[in-house]
Amino acid sequence: MTANRKLARALVTIVGLAFAALAGAQAWPAKPVQIIAPTNVGSGPDLLARILGAKLAERWGQQVVIVNKLGAGTMIGTAEVAKSLALIEGGLIFGTSMALKERITFSKGRVEQTSFDDYPILRMNEAPDLHVELMPSDGLPTGLGEISPIVAPAAIGNAFAALTGRRVRHLPLLPERVLAALA
Repeated sequence: MTANRKLARALVTIVGLAFAALAGAQAWPAKPVQIIAPTNVGSGPDLLARILGAKLAERWGQQVVIVNKLGAGTMIGTAEVAKSLALIEGGLIFGTSMALKERITFSKGRVEQTSFDDYPILRMNEAPDLHVELMPSDGLPTGLGEISPIVAPAAIGNAFAALTGRRVRHLPLLPERVLAALA
């Protein structure tokens, strides 16, 4: 490792530690916390939320508000959570990165990559524009964004197959793998 690279890593480490110290000094949570109970007042989930809310308020020193919204376990609750769709979008970007770039290689039984400078990931300027829309459902409530990193590679692979009639059976979809599938 060159002296310049060592110096750059040391500077990044120092700056990172400085930011971590600043973040640690901030009070959290900084504003009242809202817990949505998907049932009527006085129901089991409502009582549990109120007991939990009181304990959290005591521990955090911050107000915890319990809001009862019938049906919040389905699309209503999802809409509350989805005011910021960053979880889904971030998962899709991560899944796209896994599908197109991310790869750990080994040499003599050791991992060759040592940091993000030699581990290929999708960069911000390479990320696709996304439009995420939540669809109403009568199904049981499930997670909001947990599935998005998993479906992105499948969607990309299926789009390639639909376009070419060929399948690439291994990720990431490296140029040599795509060319081999097309041969």
